[in-house]
Amino acid sequence: DTYLLHWLHSRLNLNEIIHNLNHLREWQLVRFVGLSNVTTYRIQRALDLGMPVSVVQNEMSSLFLDTELLEFCHQKNILLQNWFALGHAKSNEFDYMLALTKKYGKTPA
Repeated sequence: DTYLLHWLHSRLNLNEIIHNLNHLREWQLVRFVGLSNVTTYRIQRALDLGMPVSVVQNEMSSLFLDTELLEFCHQKNILLQNWFALGHAKSNEFDYMLALTKKYGKTPA
C-alpha cells in the first residue's frame, strides 16, 4: 500500500520520480507515498511538485531528536516513523537502559 522512496539523491530528477509515482497512484498500484532519510527542505520540495507525502521515515531517538522535522511533519499532517529508536550507542552505555534491564530481568543486548 505504501511506496517508500529511500535516499533521494541530488542527481535524481525529482520531477520525473514524482510524475511516475503519481501514475502508480492513479493506476491504484500504490495508495500512499513516503520518503525516507530526508530533510524538511526535500519534503517541502516534493510537496511543492505535487507529491502527496503521507509518511516520512527518518532516524530519530531520544538522543537524536529532530524537533524541526517533527514539527514540520505535524504541521503538514505527515506521519513520522522513526528508525534506530535506541540510537547509535550500545544500550548498556545508558543508565536508563540499564535500569530497565534490571527492572525486567533482561540483558542489555
